[in-house]
Amino acid sequence: MRSATVAEVDNYLNADVPGLTEPRLRPISWSEMTADRVEPLRYDWHGWVALATVALLVGAGESLKSWLALYLALMRAAGRAPFDESETPPAGEVLYFTAENALAEEQRRCGLLKAGLRLPDDLPLTFIPAENLCLSDDEDYKAVDALFVERKPVAAFIDSAIALSGITQENDNVEVRRFMRDRIMPLSRKHGATVYLIGHSPKPPVQAGARFTDEHVARGASDWRNAADTVLYLRRDVTLGELAVVVRHSKNRIGPRHAPIWFALEDMVPGKAARVVYGGAYNDESGQGEAAGLLRVVMAGVEALKGSRGGLYVKGLLAQLVDGGTSKATARRALDVMRGKKPWPGGSLRGKTHSVATEDRHGRSVFLTFDAAQWPDDDGGDDE
Repeated sequence: MRSATVAEVDNYLNADVPGLTEPRLRPISWSEMTADRVEPLRYDWHGWVALATVALLVGAGESLKSWLALYLALMRAAGRAPFDESETPPAGEVLYFTAENALAEEQRRCGLLKAGLRLPDDLPLTFIPAENLCLSDDEDYKAVDALFVERKPVAAFIDSAIALSGITQENDNVEVRRFMRDRIMPLSRKHGATVYLIGHSPKPPVQAGARFTDEHVARGASDWRNAADTVLYLRRDVTLGELAVVVRHSKNRIGPRHAPIWFALEDMVPGKAARVVYGGAYNDESGQGEAAGLLRVVMAGVEALKGSRGGLYVKGLLAQLVDGGTSKATARRALDVMRGKKPWPGGSLRGKTHSVATEDRHGRSVFLTFDAAQWPDDDGGDDE
């Protein structure tokens, strides 16, 4: 049998295939692959989700997946950094496909977060009610593709994967692979949008100390996880608060994994205003929220008290900390530390109950004054 020549191989590789507009294979040389300088990694959610990738958010029921997705969508549209992150891309058009919650519920949540996060009346955020939308349907997908072409979104949120997929069996790996490859990935690769896809997890193990491995956090076929660039696993942790959730990377194909954190959904004014607040770092080994987050709030309170003219009322200092993005519960704990009611979470005073403020009562109100004599010489800060 005669071996093919190099020219014949090139002709075969570049031959037109009926039904395809591009060659079957597109070889790229080493020189082409390395012609451009290496650019810094760019993020949609700094440290967590790279730009123009597919991120799968998974968790069991009531793990606040939809609340987190809505919060991230609002922050992206508003050009704000989520939680304690210091960097965020500029504001841009965001699409939000909602099929899990009724539109009235999405409107309620939007109203609560608008008030709680002090968002403007106008944001480049468009909601698409998708109860009857099926991304596996060619006509429906053409409409979605056309919307991406028209709006050019920087990010899109799909709530949820199974609701919009048209897949009847979420364990069917062939169907899941086809859906992710043909319907989800092009929204990212072709249109340059970061796609957040909400999925589900099995119920957490009930045995003491038992945990999911990274490969088992997503329910159903393995290609829900395999096809995604990033997988974020959300898990409720009542030891951190009634509505507290731990977030960690269970997969990150692009860039390093972020250290786990926890957040909480906080009712600021019941029925009128709510917000998603950063709780702090989380230690996967000990299974506890780390003290670093609380110490940062304590130090912020100390600095506010130092900078005040004569002192502050407890209510006023609490309001300052809350306005700075701290949950009320964490702000109260920080004030208890400053007043010597709770032990210090870190620094040279770690583990000690030590007040750094004098107190005066004016009726039912408590007035605090910074007591420089009680402040340690090393500033009592983080001892790392």
